[in-house]
Amino acid sequence: MSAPFDYSDVSRRAERLDGELRTTGSYRDDTWCDPVLGPLVRVYALLTHRPNEAFDEPVTPEYLAECRTYAYVLLASIYDGLVGAATADDGFIDLATEYDALVSADLIAAMETAKADAKTRLAQFKASGVKSTAKRPGSVTKRRRSNH
Repeated sequence: MSAPFDYSDVSRRAERLDGELRTTGSYRDDTWCDPVLGPLVRVYALLTHRPNEAFDEPVTPEYLAECRTYAYVLLASIYDGLVGAATADDGFIDLATEYDALVSADLIAAMETAKADAKTRLAQFKASGVKSTAKRPGSVTKRRRSNH
């Protein structure tokens, strides 16, 4: 993957904080528990709700914006591919709107990279036989809300 951060490390940190992140209440149970989407949701939740615990040292707001954008678009693009929804672009616009003032953040590149990585990951999931339990189109979140 071409994530702007060490995806494996952040994913392990998100796994360790699963219970705490889940209490944010903003993620659908069927995506949180899904074998394909669950780990992706947790990474996005960690970057959204506990960004200081995602990295060993403080990061700039621009870097965090790029990381969150990548994580959301990766998650949403994989979700879209699994259930036939179209949420990635709208979610990207919502995030980009939150970060309008961060002109040096390259959110477009983060989005494009995440979409390319999502295609690769979807193919890997299909080849591995891992099945998603996600069924209904919609969003991976119960509703969009900003924590900034």
